[in-house]
Amino acid sequence: MIPENSAFTKFVKHSADDANQPTIKYSVVPYIGVIKPIYIFKIIRLYFKDPETLFIFHQVPAITLFFLSFLIPNYRYLVLFWGGDFYENFYPEDQIENRHNIKLKNKNKLFSLGDMVFYCRRYMAFKMLERSAGIASISDKQFRIIRKLYIKSFKKTLSIPRLKIVHYNNSSNIHLFKPRYDSESMTILICHSATKTLNHSRAISILKDYRSIWDAKIYIKGFLSYGGKSKASIDELEKELINEWGEFETIEFERSFLNEKDLLDRLSQIDLALFCCQRDEGVTMLRSISRCGGVLVMDEKSMNYDLFKREVPNKIINIKNFLRSSPNQLSQKRNVPPSLMMENRLKYEELSMLNYNKGKISLPEYMRLK
Repeated sequence: MIPENSAFTKFVKHSADDANQPTIKYSVVPYIGVIKPIYIFKIIRLYFKDPETLFIFHQVPAITLFFLSFLIPNYRYLVLFWGGDFYENFYPEDQIENRHNIKLKNKNKLFSLGDMVFYCRRYMAFKMLERSAGIASISDKQFRIIRKLYIKSFKKTLSIPRLKIVHYNNSSNIHLFKPRYDSESMTILICHSATKTLNHSRAISILKDYRSIWDAKIYIKGFLSYGGKSKASIDELEKELINEWGEFETIEFERSFLNEKDLLDRLSQIDLALFCCQRDEGVTMLRSISRCGGVLVMDEKSMNYDLFKREVPNKIINIKNFLRSSPNQLSQKRNVPPSLMMENRLKYEELSMLNYNKGKISLPEYMRLK
């Protein structure tokens, strides 16, 4: 089960087809988040055709699953959270930003109708998790947050199996590495989209500080292909960032969507990626940059930092250490191959071999997470 027209629909369908697993590309009712009735009927029909079917939901329609679990209590589903649905159901983005920026905290904030809707949604998401066969491909830090929130809400431990499935558009090939010994300047990527939570202006501010400290020659790159509310809003953001940097010849933004080959070629020219978001954003692109040799610079309290510190520990530094590092030190770090910390991740074909114990996935020993 994969949302149609998502960034990873093609990858999921191709991987599932290779594993001889059927896929359903579903859509939801606008503003409600419930799967359209035709897809609910498909789920019910497939269940009664074979009650042993495991439905794997890529991006989780929590409200739909909550109510479906009452309609067909014994059907099996695995949930795979990514992107906005984790924050929409468990940890709102404004909360993660507030934890980072003390000035934004407001302990006297009144409880609003929006808060009530969110907590109802979180309750349903937790109940949906309780009934699931397991949870997959959520980062370690996010899973810790879910468990803590569950304990706080229900005063008991969330006992569901957790496994990891291969990354979307995964490429762990070390041969992507391309050193850049002859570079006279640093090419730094500050964004993968026009999404507001990337805090583009903060990245520009940090780079201006770095330039003044080290008298470094910096060439800023960015992708604004999507994420803005409209073309006009992206135009406005691009103009604003160019004006903030103040060096027209050393800042450039990509506005078109590139095929995989052209994208990897562009990413191999990146020396550093400075992302100022607190949530996990641009993970697929950042993963490719690190495998090409690029250094990742992030706030050490961010979701991305926690993720990549585990995946490529020799290719990530926090913002404070970035400002303390000379261009020569950063260049040396750029030209060292990535030391990839490989994890045991379930391949799509292995999903068909999973066993069950009391309706829950029974994981093979090597997949059991501490």
